[in-house]
Amino acid sequence: MINFRIANKIDAPAIAALHAESWQKHYRNVLSEKYLNGPILQERLEVWTKRLNHPKAEQYILIAEENNKLLGFACFYFKEDPKWGTLLDNLHVTFEKKGQGIGRQLWSKGLQWSFEKEANVPIHLWVFEMNTVAIAAYESWGGQCVEKAIHHNPDRTSAQALRYVWQKENIN
Repeated sequence: MINFRIANKIDAPAIAALHAESWQKHYRNVLSEKYLNGPILQERLEVWTKRLNHPKAEQYILIAEENNKLLGFACFYFKEDPKWGTLLDNLHVTFEKKGQGIGRQLWSKGLQWSFEKEANVPIHLWVFEMNTVAIAAYESWGGQCVEKAIHHNPDRTSAQALRYVWQKENIN
């Protein structure tokens, strides 16, 4: 049975490992090979350790697990942007569990958290333009692409990204 809970400090290594693995599998044409084959795990561990040890105000990191094994996670920041509202900063599911609805459940629980705080705050995320699988999912969930911009990556490369937004009334 899949359990959903708020992440805590001891989850940082597992979250970092899943985040690094997800980027290594899906972003070979976005992030540099040097980064993906080198410092990615250590860099992600530093990011997640900082986020969990020193959380920003209104941060919500939710994990999905089964038998104490991390299956996925999502990180939200309430009202991160004055216009676009709550930011879904990360949503990753283990490769073996993709397509089983875990990502959708993490996303839904994050939306519920945000809407409970303030019902009319939109939700938004950035997705790399080449990530057509994720884009298809976001569109099936009612997301609307509202903007395209260059995203500056942690490895100092850049890539086209799309901002998807959900208003409460357009969620599927």
